[in-house]
Amino acid sequence: MKTRKALAALAVIAAISGCATGIRGTVQLIDSRSQPIANETPKGAVVNMINTKAAVDQASASAAVNEKGEFESPKDAIKPGLYKLEVSRIGYETQTQTVEVG
Repeated sequence: MKTRKALAALAVIAAISGCATGIRGTVQLIDSRSQPIANETPKGAVVNMINTKAAVDQASASAAVNEKGEFESPKDAIKPGLYKLEVSRIGYETQTQTVEVG
């Protein structure tokens, strides 16, 4: 029987500097019982950040996840608004979370 694997996205909104805002957080690999998967790094996962209220040409940004599971939005890519975060990696179920950037 194949074990289903999932990505768990724990996104934290934080000011990067001064007036600039951004999205940063941590991604964790979990199994079908919501238990962390040992000895496997989330590196290679991608976090897409989609502003649900912005014009199409300004609506999205993406960030790669490092070996610690950390990600941060590109500098000056995030404007205030409601964002849908989609975390994906080959071999895992895509997970979605909504965050508001003020």
